[in-house]
Amino acid sequence: MVASLEAGDVVMKDLHGKIVFVTGGSGGIGEGIARAFAELGARVAIADIDEARGMAVTEALNHQSGDAAFIPLDVTDRTAWRRALDIVETRWGLVDILCNNAGASALGMPISALSPSTWDRSVQLNLTSVYNGVAAVVEDMCSRGSGHIVNTASIAGLMADIPNATAYTATKFGVVGLSETLAVELAPHGVGVTVVCPGAVRTSLWKSSRSALGLPPHSPRESVNSPSASPDAMDPLLLGRLIAKAVQESQFYVITHPEYDAKVEERYRAIRQGALWTRDALNATTTEINR
Repeated sequence: MVASLEAGDVVMKDLHGKIVFVTGGSGGIGEGIARAFAELGARVAIADIDEARGMAVTEALNHQSGDAAFIPLDVTDRTAWRRALDIVETRWGLVDILCNNAGASALGMPISALSPSTWDRSVQLNLTSVYNGVAAVVEDMCSRGSGHIVNTASIAGLMADIPNATAYTATKFGVVGLSETLAVELAPHGVGVTVVCPGAVRTSLWKSSRSALGLPPHSPRESVNSPSASPDAMDPLLLGRLIAKAVQESQFYVITHPEYDAKVEERYRAIRQGALWTRDALNATTTEINR
């Protein structure tokens, strides 16, 4: 499986002039991705529901000699996806690189406090939106035999170690699984896939997520304690540059924070132990039956 995911046949070394579509591009990781691709000469469509902020980012990129456009988009609306891509195609052509980055974080919420509506909205924003983006571009990419899809997951998509983050963790595991499946399925068609699993990145996700999920704002104390609000969190532009490099080098996993390595390895050791236990238990049960 790993060999298939890391196959280097799908390569897009030169990003100059490529058409990049970034969801959640009006701030945080999405803005970092947009800026990084613009630095390399790509044409960048910044898609977001926040029009004021999205326009500001777009204007800043264009002022820096970039070629950017803002596209209003609710990533949960499949009809809106088609409209957004039509705008991009009219202006530049078909999308070369799709960055599914928009999402929301329902952290600090134990399962006992997680309402069905917050769960459903988390799935829509974090997982179904990724499917919506893939479904909107994959046919064109496969028919051309080129393209790249970047899906922003989280380190929470590789380990379930963040307390009170049931919906977030479940959806990010889903993004990783979807991405792994796509990597295997799309490689024969010349389409690459990258899944991004960062730890804390300096963003306002802690603030925008509450609104997107229909929840009241965090208290000032909660806001200060949010990992993404920490000055020690990763610079989103640095992450954006890593993502652009991953596309250029056909790298599947982008895992940014080495301090989580031990936790990820612990999970896979537990999976291995479970497999060994099941084998032994099955053998013992079979022996009992055959006596």
